[in-house]
Amino acid sequence: MSLPRTIPATARQALAAALAAAGLQLGDHKPGSRITLLVDHQGTTWQVTYLGSGCAWGVTGPGQERPRGVTTDDVAGIITAPAEEPEPTADAPATYLRTPVPAAIRQAWDSPLADGWRLGVRSATAAGTSTAPHVDLADRPQEPAPSPEGLWSALADVLNALAAAGRHPAFHDLSGSANGWAHQPYVSSSAHAHTPWVVWDLAARRYVVTTRERALSGEHSRRPRRKRR
Repeated sequence: MSLPRTIPATARQALAAALAAAGLQLGDHKPGSRITLLVDHQGTTWQVTYLGSGCAWGVTGPGQERPRGVTTDDVAGIITAPAEEPEPTADAPATYLRTPVPAAIRQAWDSPLADGWRLGVRSATAAGTSTAPHVDLADRPQEPAPSPEGLWSALADVLNALAAAGRHPAFHDLSGSANGWAHQPYVSSSAHAHTPWVVWDLAARRYVVTTRERALSGEHSRRPRRKRR
């Protein structure tokens, strides 16, 4: 059975009413789709796709994928259902390089997400920017330096984790008159205007987590002053 081309107004109105009764607000269409609508709930974006047959919807979100369709009245219940909390991995440590391990990372210690977090801790420790107590080299577990291929693989894992969480990353460049036409890449989520941005800070010469407002104000576009000789 082929998918419909559009969502009938009556079906959309019924879905909006059912979501409103559960305290949810029906959002706009998913970019590039005429039959998929977005619903934000507790920082997560759900995709609700009209499948036809009057009131059949496919629901996709964290830990949920109902492509075969549910009724209009069931959509809100699926979105608001409490997520099952996974048990922390048995061998997940409480700290890593003397940095407290977040609960979400402990629960997925063997996942690509945790690999990316550990890579970030190692990088921050090596650069001297970690907020954790100082770790002497003699006390720190010796791990081989990641290869360039490993770094790209870790980046792909983090991007995939963002996409799986409904925060599909979009890549842009702030190059313009505000920063002297310097190459200044940044990453954001095109479907979520209020999510953090990751921007190349021209003064710090490193990527930083910031907000859309701070990035567009030029806060990270200031070049370091040259020392007078």
